[in-house]
Amino acid sequence: MDRDLNSAVNIMVTFLTSDDLSHQPSLKEESFLRTWKGFTATNSPKICPSANA
Repeated sequence: MDRDLNSAVNIMVTFLTSDDLSHQPSLKEESFLRTWKGFTATNSPKICPSANA
């Protein structure tokens, strides 16, 4: 399970990095982060500070 969570975090970081580099609207990133926080809050009792920030 931890390995799956690490993969998800890596995907999220890659998504956000490519999002910043391509200068997409910040609203897209905010909506993604809101979805991610909802997912981690409901599916993972252990959230690392970087994912929670």
